[in-house]
Amino acid sequence: MLTLSVVVLGALLLMGCKNYNKILKGTDAELQYKTGLEYYGKKKYSKAQSLFERCVPVFRVTQRADSLGYYLSDCYFHTSSYVLAGYSFDQIVQNYPRSVFAEESMYMSAFCLYKASPRPSLDQEYTMKAIAGFEQFVEMYPTSKRTADANMYLKELYHKLLTKSYKAAWQYYWQRNYRAAVAALQHSLMEYPTTPYREEEMYLLTKSAYLLAVNSVESKQRTRFQNTVDNYLSFISEFPSSKHASEVSQYYVNSMKALGLEPNADLVR
Repeated sequence: MLTLSVVVLGALLLMGCKNYNKILKGTDAELQYKTGLEYYGKKKYSKAQSLFERCVPVFRVTQRADSLGYYLSDCYFHTSSYVLAGYSFDQIVQNYPRSVFAEESMYMSAFCLYKASPRPSLDQEYTMKAIAGFEQFVEMYPTSKRTADANMYLKELYHKLLTKSYKAAWQYYWQRNYRAAVAALQHSLMEYPTTPYREEEMYLLTKSAYLLAVNSVESKQRTRFQNTVDNYLSFISEFPSSKHASEVSQYYVNSMKALGLEPNADLVR
């Protein structure tokens, strides 16, 4: 009895597969669209995608174009083709700005790029594009039910950029490339002044500036020791109780002495 059931089930599956392939390879776009919707409703996105793709040339200039585009884009998303899905959703926004699918498509375009955004150590092109997409969405649809999520993802994406900026600068410091570290840390602090890494970056900037001065040729030391003093004064004014205060105070003292000046005792921690 069990064997018979398995045989029947197998036969039905085979018939279903043959029927699907027949529809897919056929020329009846209406049937392909309706069958695609059936598979879409059953969350069989890969099969639905193939059927929808066959329909695109036929329905491109019809009233069904935006809905077909949305369903196809959503199939790309659910099959993890995030970059393609993001582009496809964006095309709906660009080509059908008054469509009922426009708002959701704008959000999903940005969300797809968010999903494609890699870890901080890698290139952040998709992160930047996702940020631009979410910012545009929030501006366009400030009262949307999706706005809270968009703002949440924006914070996460911004933090990823902050982390990348900090780690890139730290890498130069770790490699003892103090000149590059100083430049990278200055750029990071200028680009992201409210970064949660601000204290650590200003500490590393002061330390890197000092070590750069110490290891410089004599003709460049005076300017670089003065830069160390300037960086220290900025650091200690912002973070007087920092765990690094005692350490960087010594860089200040040594730099002042190298400049032939007396350190201000009130500034030493």
